[in-house]
Amino acid sequence: MFTKIQIIFQVTRNVCTFAFHNTIPPDKILMKRLLTIPIVIVLLLAVNIKSFSQNTRKIDIALCLDLSASTNGLIDKFREAIWQILNETNKLSPAPEIRIGLVAYGRPSYGRSTYFVKMMSDLTDDVDAFYEGIIGIHAMIEAGDSYVGKAMECAINKMSWSKDPDALKFIFLIGNGPVNMGGMDYQDQSDFAVSKGIYLTPVFVKNYLKPSEEMGWEKIAQLAKTNYEQLNINKKLQQIPTSFDEDVLKELNKVLDSTYLYYGQNGKSRYKFMQNLDNDAARISVDCFQERLEYKSSPSFQQKQTSWDLVDWSYSETTDYDLVNNGYLPEKLQYKSDEDLRKIVRATRYQRTQAINSIKDISQKRQQVIATKSAQLKINNNDTFAGIIINTIKRIAGQNGFTALN
Repeated sequence: MFTKIQIIFQVTRNVCTFAFHNTIPPDKILMKRLLTIPIVIVLLLAVNIKSFSQNTRKIDIALCLDLSASTNGLIDKFREAIWQILNETNKLSPAPEIRIGLVAYGRPSYGRSTYFVKMMSDLTDDVDAFYEGIIGIHAMIEAGDSYVGKAMECAINKMSWSKDPDALKFIFLIGNGPVNMGGMDYQDQSDFAVSKGIYLTPVFVKNYLKPSEEMGWEKIAQLAKTNYEQLNINKKLQQIPTSFDEDVLKELNKVLDSTYLYYGQNGKSRYKFMQNLDNDAARISVDCFQERLEYKSSPSFQQKQTSWDLVDWSYSETTDYDLVNNGYLPEKLQYKSDEDLRKIVRATRYQRTQAINSIKDISQKRQQVIATKSAQLKINNNDTFAGIIINTIKRIAGQNGFTALN
């Protein structure tokens, strides 16, 4: 399998080499004609991946996370689960347009004046930029007061919720402790979420279990007319080895990243941060890395990097290469003419399409192996961070005209 991939990309690399030459000497006209043939083939075969279905619906997902001492490690569970959550939501039909946001609470550093609540990110479809805001959050602290009602109020009132009447809107309130410490009345906020058409799901983190506290979280579910969930924060996900190991995935990711041609003042930093997130996912686990790679190949990421990637930008209705500042391009492109740059971008579009197809193929086969072995081993992840959120979204989406695709 890996040999085939290598062959595919070696051919593509050879084809694209022509586009990187500045000129061809006049006395080698025959060679020029021969070399032009594969370029024509590339352009004819290029797939415009903008042909995603226009039949889409909006889904807003706001996470409201208790980051006090009693939920130490919760942010790590979120980092581990985020790419899988997005990938599984992407499998809904009609195709969803997903935005994600985060409210954190329970950290002394957020300040008493805000009841230790902070909106880390408004709802956004730029998940890499979203992740940049949470990557530095420490997983462990020694103390912290959790004002649940105030955190709910922040998520409900300060998030830029979609105004589309057909949009699905979710808040996942994940934490523990008493729900009635003040700041805002949790019962009023539960009612308010319902009035705004937001599905508010309380998830009690089982670091410990106090019946009096648990009853408050159950009350939120009752008022919000949703399910009450319990998260087993100490549960470790079992890694199932497959023949598609980390080396294969990293090679595919390397090929995909080679198709990103950054431009603009922030282009290089966005490109490097994309790679930092890849490395962060690989640090967590091979499963997380594969989910991250699958997300990068999805409609949620593809053609969304127009502000810093020439290939995504090239799909715009109007592209004026005269406006591109060559000084911000990768070094190998800085002295290319506009016409050469245009050829390079077109060839790279085809190379990216090939990479995406290979990634999707391997991701699908890898997930099939994991699903089969998980069933054989009777592994149940319904009480994990990803399991709770994915199952809730699919259940409510199914009640609102969506279909879950495999």
